[in-house]
Amino acid sequence: YTAISNVVVAISEIAIETTASNGNKRFVFVKDDVEYVKFRLPSNDEFLKIQYNSFGNEYLIFNFVGKAKLNIMKGTATPQFIIDDYDVEVIDLWWFN
Repeated sequence: YTAISNVVVAISEIAIETTASNGNKRFVFVKDDVEYVKFRLPSNDEFLKIQYNSFGNEYLIFNFVGKAKLNIMKGTATPQFIIDDYDVEVIDLWWFN
């Protein structure tokens, strides 16, 4: 496992996707050419709670534990980080000024 800390991302850049076959939710975003994916989000997931209450202009800071891999699809290789566990907090916009 690998730990990555202090990953800052705008909440508007994170996609929530639902798997058609089983209804599982996941979140996905790309930062510095790496695709971050968290599969099988439970309904009480912390990110889903933040996203539900979001105005869409917040920034989040994540700390992740997971596995790095190379996803090859249709001949294209994409660096990917599969998130096993994480913590997240909302950052005030003034933090960037």
